[in-house]
Amino acid sequence: MLTIVAHYSGESGIFKGLDVAKFIMALLVMETHLQATGVLPEAFRETFIAPLLAIPVPLFFVFSSFFCLKKLHISARPWQQMGQFLKRIGVLYGFWIVAWSPYLLVKKTHYFQSLDGLGSFACDFFFCEVFGNSWFFGALIVGMMVVFLLSRCLSDKVWWLLPVGMFVYLALAPLLPESAKVPIDWYSSHLYNPYCSAPYNLI
Repeated sequence: MLTIVAHYSGESGIFKGLDVAKFIMALLVMETHLQATGVLPEAFRETFIAPLLAIPVPLFFVFSSFFCLKKLHISARPWQQMGQFLKRIGVLYGFWIVAWSPYLLVKKTHYFQSLDGLGSFACDFFFCEVFGNSWFFGALIVGMMVVFLLSRCLSDKVWWLLPVGMFVYLALAPLLPESAKVPIDWYSSHLYNPYCSAPYNLI
Protein backbone atom coordinates (compact mmCIF):
# COMPACT_ATOMS: atom_id res chain seq x y z
CA MET A 1 0.00 0.00 0.00
CA LEU A 2 1.33 3.36 -1.05
CA THR A 3 2.26 5.55 1.90
CA ILE A 4 1.68 9.28 1.63
CA VAL A 5 4.20 11.20 3.70
CA ALA A 6 3.59 14.83 4.60
CA HIS A 7 6.29 17.37 5.35
CA TYR A 8 5.14 20.79 6.50
CA SER A 9 6.99 24.08 6.19
CA GLY A 10 4.76 26.76 7.66
CA GLU A 11 1.33 26.31 6.08
CA SER A 12 2.55 24.61 2.93
CA GLY A 13 2.75 20.86 2.55
CA ILE A 14 4.39 18.49 0.11
CA PHE A 15 2.70 15.14 -0.14
CA LYS A 16 5.09 12.66 -1.61
CA GLY A 17 3.44 9.94 -3.59
CA LEU A 18 0.03 11.64 -3.83
CA ASP A 19 0.19 12.18 -7.58
CA VAL A 20 1.42 8.62 -8.05
CA ALA A 21 -1.46 7.34 -5.94
CA LYS A 22 -4.00 9.34 -7.96
CA PHE A 23 -2.53 8.04 -11.21
CA ILE A 24 -2.76 4.43 -10.03
CA MET A 25 -6.31 4.97 -8.77
CA ALA A 26 -7.29 6.48 -12.13
CA LEU A 27 -6.00 3.37 -13.89
CA LEU A 28 -8.07 1.20 -11.56
CA VAL A 29 -11.16 3.27 -12.29
CA MET A 30 -10.53 2.77 -16.02
CA GLU A 31 -10.21 -0.96 -15.41
CA THR A 32 -13.56 -0.96 -13.60
CA HIS A 33 -15.28 0.33 -16.74
CA LEU A 34 -13.15 -1.14 -19.53
CA GLN A 35 -12.46 -4.59 -18.03
CA ALA A 36 -9.10 -4.72 -19.80
CA THR A 37 -7.98 -7.59 -17.55
CA GLY A 38 -10.80 -9.73 -18.91
CA VAL A 39 -8.18 -11.68 -20.88
CA LEU A 40 -6.70 -12.98 -17.64
CA PRO A 41 -7.92 -16.18 -15.96
CA GLU A 42 -11.13 -15.63 -13.97
CA ALA A 43 -9.63 -16.99 -10.75
CA PHE A 44 -6.73 -14.54 -10.98
CA ARG A 45 -9.04 -11.59 -11.61
CA GLU A 46 -11.31 -12.47 -8.70
CA THR A 47 -8.41 -13.02 -6.32
CA PHE A 48 -6.07 -10.17 -7.22
CA ILE A 49 -7.85 -7.62 -9.43
CA ALA A 50 -11.39 -7.44 -8.02
CA PRO A 51 -10.30 -6.41 -4.47
CA LEU A 52 -8.24 -3.55 -5.92
CA LEU A 53 -11.25 -2.16 -7.79
CA ALA A 54 -12.99 -1.41 -4.49
CA ILE A 55 -10.25 1.06 -3.53
CA PRO A 56 -10.08 3.94 -6.06
CA VAL A 57 -13.45 5.68 -5.73
CA PRO A 58 -13.41 5.80 -1.90
CA LEU A 59 -9.81 6.99 -2.04
CA PHE A 60 -10.70 9.85 -4.39
CA PHE A 61 -13.38 10.88 -1.88
CA VAL A 62 -10.70 10.78 0.83
CA PHE A 63 -8.32 12.94 -1.20
CA SER A 64 -10.98 15.57 -1.88
CA SER A 65 -12.38 15.70 1.65
CA PHE A 66 -8.96 15.65 3.35
CA PHE A 67 -7.69 18.79 1.65
CA CYS A 68 -11.00 20.61 2.08
CA LEU A 69 -11.69 19.69 5.72
CA LYS A 70 -8.10 20.40 6.73
CA LYS A 71 -8.57 24.00 5.60
CA LEU A 72 -12.00 24.24 7.23
CA HIS A 73 -10.66 23.18 10.62
CA ILE A 74 -7.92 25.82 10.67
CA SER A 75 -9.71 28.60 8.83
CA ALA A 76 -11.17 31.65 10.55
CA ARG A 77 -13.77 31.77 7.75
CA PRO A 78 -14.88 28.16 7.22
CA TRP A 79 -18.07 29.12 5.37
CA GLN A 80 -16.01 30.98 2.79
CA GLN A 81 -13.65 28.03 2.42
CA MET A 82 -16.58 25.68 1.94
CA GLY A 83 -18.05 28.00 -0.67
CA GLN A 84 -14.77 28.01 -2.58
CA PHE A 85 -14.63 24.21 -2.50
CA LEU A 86 -18.20 23.88 -3.80
CA LYS A 87 -17.48 26.46 -6.47
CA ARG A 88 -14.49 24.50 -7.77
CA ILE A 89 -16.45 21.24 -7.87
CA GLY A 90 -19.45 23.01 -9.42
CA VAL A 91 -17.34 24.57 -12.19
CA LEU A 92 -15.75 21.20 -12.98
CA TYR A 93 -19.15 19.49 -12.97
CA GLY A 94 -20.60 22.25 -15.15
CA PHE A 95 -17.75 21.94 -17.65
CA TRP A 96 -18.41 18.25 -18.14
CA ILE A 97 -22.16 18.81 -18.42
CA VAL A 98 -21.47 21.22 -21.28
CA ALA A 99 -19.04 18.73 -22.83
CA TRP A 100 -21.72 16.04 -22.63
CA SER A 101 -24.50 18.34 -23.90
CA PRO A 102 -24.87 16.48 -27.25
CA TYR A 103 -25.58 13.31 -25.28
CA LEU A 104 -28.06 15.13 -23.04
CA LEU A 105 -29.89 16.65 -26.02
CA VAL A 106 -30.41 13.19 -27.50
CA LYS A 107 -30.79 10.92 -24.47
CA LYS A 108 -32.31 13.20 -21.82
CA THR A 109 -34.75 15.37 -23.74
CA HIS A 110 -37.04 15.57 -20.68
CA TYR A 111 -34.58 18.05 -19.15
CA PHE A 112 -35.64 20.63 -21.71
CA GLN A 113 -39.40 20.09 -21.91
CA SER A 114 -40.90 21.61 -18.77
CA LEU A 115 -40.32 22.76 -15.21
CA ASP A 116 -40.55 19.11 -14.22
CA GLY A 117 -37.54 18.54 -16.44
CA LEU A 118 -35.64 21.21 -14.54
CA GLY A 119 -36.50 19.45 -11.29
CA SER A 120 -35.38 16.14 -12.78
CA PHE A 121 -32.08 17.74 -13.78
CA ALA A 122 -31.55 19.12 -10.25
CA CYS A 123 -32.31 15.69 -8.76
CA ASP A 124 -29.86 14.01 -11.13
CA PHE A 125 -27.26 16.71 -10.47
CA PHE A 126 -27.19 16.13 -6.72
CA PHE A 127 -28.40 12.55 -6.18
CA CYS A 128 -28.12 10.60 -9.43
CA GLU A 129 -26.09 11.23 -12.57
CA VAL A 130 -26.52 13.76 -15.37
CA PHE A 131 -24.20 11.77 -17.62
CA GLY A 132 -22.32 8.50 -17.20
CA ASN A 133 -20.72 8.18 -13.75
CA SER A 134 -21.22 11.84 -12.87
CA TRP A 135 -22.80 10.62 -9.62
CA PHE A 136 -19.35 11.13 -8.05
CA PHE A 137 -19.66 14.92 -8.35
CA GLY A 138 -23.13 15.00 -6.79
CA ALA A 139 -22.15 12.64 -3.99
CA LEU A 140 -19.06 14.75 -3.25
CA ILE A 141 -21.08 17.98 -3.13
CA VAL A 142 -23.87 16.55 -0.95
CA GLY A 143 -21.52 14.54 1.24
CA MET A 144 -19.20 17.45 1.93
CA MET A 145 -22.12 19.75 2.82
CA VAL A 146 -23.56 17.14 5.21
CA VAL A 147 -20.21 16.57 6.90
CA PHE A 148 -19.50 20.29 7.11
CA LEU A 149 -22.88 21.13 8.66
CA LEU A 150 -22.73 18.22 11.11
CA SER A 151 -19.21 19.17 12.16
CA ARG A 152 -20.44 22.71 12.91
CA CYS A 153 -23.17 21.63 15.29
CA LEU A 154 -21.95 18.30 16.70
CA SER A 155 -18.65 17.20 18.21
CA ASP A 156 -16.31 15.01 16.21
CA LYS A 157 -17.01 12.18 18.65
CA VAL A 158 -20.71 12.23 17.75
CA TRP A 159 -21.27 13.22 14.13
CA TRP A 160 -19.10 10.45 12.66
CA LEU A 161 -21.58 7.90 14.00
CA LEU A 162 -24.01 8.88 11.22
CA PRO A 163 -21.78 7.99 8.24
CA VAL A 164 -20.45 4.87 9.97
CA GLY A 165 -23.99 3.72 10.76
CA MET A 166 -25.14 4.43 7.21
CA PHE A 167 -22.21 2.55 5.73
CA VAL A 168 -22.72 -0.48 8.00
CA TYR A 169 -26.45 -0.56 7.21
CA LEU A 170 -25.90 -0.50 3.44
CA ALA A 171 -23.00 -2.94 3.62
CA LEU A 172 -25.04 -5.45 5.63
CA ALA A 173 -28.26 -4.89 3.69
CA PRO A 174 -28.01 -8.18 1.73
CA LEU A 175 -28.13 -10.04 5.06
CA LEU A 176 -31.12 -8.15 6.44
CA PRO A 177 -34.81 -9.14 6.14
CA GLU A 178 -36.80 -7.58 3.32
CA SER A 179 -38.65 -5.23 5.67
CA ALA A 180 -35.34 -3.62 6.65
CA LYS A 181 -34.51 -2.90 3.01
CA VAL A 182 -37.42 -0.54 2.40
CA PRO A 183 -35.25 2.65 2.49
CA ILE A 184 -32.82 1.09 0.02
CA ASP A 185 -35.62 0.01 -2.31
CA TRP A 186 -37.15 3.50 -2.16
CA TYR A 187 -33.81 5.17 -2.92
CA SER A 188 -33.20 2.80 -5.83
CA SER A 189 -36.62 3.31 -7.39
CA HIS A 190 -36.95 7.07 -6.84
CA LEU A 191 -33.35 8.29 -7.06
CA TYR A 192 -30.38 6.13 -7.97
CA ASN A 193 -28.21 3.21 -6.95
CA PRO A 194 -27.64 3.89 -3.21
CA TYR A 195 -24.17 2.37 -3.43
CA CYS A 196 -23.18 5.13 -5.86
CA SER A 197 -24.45 7.98 -3.73
CA ALA A 198 -23.60 10.35 -0.92
CA PRO A 199 -25.18 8.23 1.88
CA TYR A 200 -22.96 5.20 1.19
CA ASN A 201 -19.83 7.25 0.58
CA LEU A 202 -20.17 9.58 3.57
CA ILE A 203 -17.79 7.45 5.56
